[in-house]
Amino acid sequence: MKNVPQNGNGVPESGKHVQPRSPAEMSFNELVATVEMIEANSAWRPDWAPSWSREIVFDRIEAAIKLVQRATGRVGPKGYGSAMPAYLYSQLDLWYQQTQTDEEREKGDFARNRVVRPATTHEIALAEEALEWPKRYVGDENARAALHLWMLSCAVRVPFKKVLHRRGIAQRTGIHRRDRAIALIVYGLVIDGVEVREQ
Repeated sequence: MKNVPQNGNGVPESGKHVQPRSPAEMSFNELVATVEMIEANSAWRPDWAPSWSREIVFDRIEAAIKLVQRATGRVGPKGYGSAMPAYLYSQLDLWYQQTQTDEEREKGDFARNRVVRPATTHEIALAEEALEWPKRYVGDENARAALHLWMLSCAVRVPFKKVLHRRGIAQRTGIHRRDRAIALIVYGLVIDGVEVREQ
């Protein structure tokens, strides 16, 4: 792999059509600068390189987590009342239901009849692809662990900073490591020529 000519700040010079050096050799600032150039479609970027960005990677991983939740159910213990028998309506209940307006009835029906749409094969394929990225592209163990904690926070719907606090990780350190992991994924996807697929 060829080295990218650097300017005084350690940032690759634009106008060069060469492949950047290994992300393991880069500092966080160099990696972020490289990814920003990828996102900005800079001149050094090869024509074949797909238009990945950190926002797209965040969205894809988050969508994958939501899809897993939708397909398997929520994370954590079951709520109370799930084993309750079906409610028997009294004559008064039935009379009241007949006196309801259409608008009132629609509100009640919407609350009771929430249909969970099954995932399509395309959505499952995209989710599997996104959930594999940390293992494939994030060689830095600390960055990968921080990304996994962020994914956990999305799954259990707890703020990321709270998850970091419970693990004894400084908020700034955790966010820095997670952002490095996302940047490594963007870098790897572009270098591997992986196409950006619509969700």
